[in-house]
Amino acid sequence: MTTRKKQSAVVRKILGKDEPTFDCLSSDNIDLIRALNYYAIHKSYEDSKTYALEWASVNFSEMGSVLAKATPNEIKNTGFVCRIIDNGYTDEDLVQWVRDEFKRIETLVQTRKEAPKVEKVKLPVVKRAEPNVMLEQFDYAIDSIVSGAKQDEINFTDNRKHLGELDTAAKKLQVEVFETPDQFNHVKELKAYLRTLIAKIETVTKSVKASATRKAKPRKIDPAKMTANLVLASSDNELGCKTLKATSIIGATKLIVWHPERRTLTVFIASNENGFLVSGRSLKNFDVEKSITKKIRKPADMWKEIKDMTATRMHYWLRDTCKTTETPAKALIADGSIILKV
Repeated sequence: MTTRKKQSAVVRKILGKDEPTFDCLSSDNIDLIRALNYYAIHKSYEDSKTYALEWASVNFSEMGSVLAKATPNEIKNTGFVCRIIDNGYTDEDLVQWVRDEFKRIETLVQTRKEAPKVEKVKLPVVKRAEPNVMLEQFDYAIDSIVSGAKQDEINFTDNRKHLGELDTAAKKLQVEVFETPDQFNHVKELKAYLRTLIAKIETVTKSVKASATRKAKPRKIDPAKMTANLVLASSDNELGCKTLKATSIIGATKLIVWHPERRTLTVFIASNENGFLVSGRSLKNFDVEKSITKKIRKPADMWKEIKDMTATRMHYWLRDTCKTTETPAKALIADGSIILKV
């Protein structure tokens, strides 16, 4: 054990482990010094800040926010003195000293210069250039021809994004060897290879462009499956009208729906020439502004008037002739509905 550790152990033994308390009969300077030594040994400046905040909340509340901003090193032993006063040490001069210390701490907090914030510099992301495998294969193929070795093949399947660069390199080399006499070693084979390669590049390029512009096949629609969740009434016995098949909705551009229980007549107008679709029990692709619903007061009279009309004329009759209040058509095709016309 070092000399310093021995001294600390001795001090702890002398001061004891219990926090000192005071009364009016034992409040002198020696007691104060012993108490400060106790806190110096057993507590930290963080504890001192806690003690200062507790004392200020009761005795000096306006300093609470200042102390909260202060660092433990700025408060130092002031909090220990506050704790000593709380534990019964009576001395008005000591209380005034604490108040003066609080003012000192306030000045430190107000004049403290905060360290400037250092903004993180975002480094640009450098993308590595993707190696042109086609050009490498082209170089190997030319070397093979010139050296009389077996000619390497170029892979056109996986590296089509570099076709343009390969085409430029092949045509440039073709220009360079064009005037070279064929009797030189392997020149004739090189010219033939370049002609074949350039023609193949042109064919593959056309194929790639055609694939890019090819239209996607339209999604097949199964009307029976799409309308399977609709629950339609087979007929309205009072009016003597029957419903059309639910599948007739798909692709239609007008739809007349009668609901016997609610006595409502609805005209749906498709939003475009592709016509209606159905999702679950809801109608899709209809024009919300043009599609309307009206309540019919005398269904029998209504049916006599419109039963022989086309869907278009039924739309005009409901919009212009029927005088009941108009409401926007809802997408849900309610259970028990009857499809009158499409």
